[in-house]
Amino acid sequence: SFEGSVAINLEDTGSRLVRLGTSQTLRGEVMPIDDYLEAIRAVQPADVQRVVARLLGAGETIAAVGPVDERALR
Repeated sequence: SFEGSVAINLEDTGSRLVRLGTSQTLRGEVMPIDDYLEAIRAVQPADVQRVVARLLGAGETIAAVGPVDERALR
């Protein structure tokens, strides 16, 4: 399960530091692991379907690196 995978990953120092750093950077605070696991448990299939529909239904996205002629993007 995803929850079990998270718990196992906490045994690795690097993974734990990444989780702490990401939490601090994105939320401005470190979420206690119990709260994190509770949030994971609260996700329902309908929540996932809603996010997927929003992301996949958003239309095309283009990423370009370097000089790009705006006409080439049309």
